[in-house]
Amino acid sequence: MVKKTCTGERVSVSEAIELARVSVKGGFNLFYGLIISTIISALGIIFLARLLSPSKIGILAIAVIAPNLFTLSETGA
Repeated sequence: MVKKTCTGERVSVSEAIELARVSVKGGFNLFYGLIISTIISALGIIFLARLLSPSKIGILAIAVIAPNLFTLSETGA
């Protein structure tokens, strides 16, 4: 069976299923990558917080705000 896409291209059902499978796999890889990145970042901050004095932890918190805001806007959360 052949269907047309919105651009008028003809795509077989098996090609559409394969495209969907690859898209879902890529979405899960992005999701897992984001989770791993967040865990590594949290562990790094915990490690640095154990090494720094209380006054320097405040400076660390200020320094971490910008990248975290960027990550939130990037993920849409």
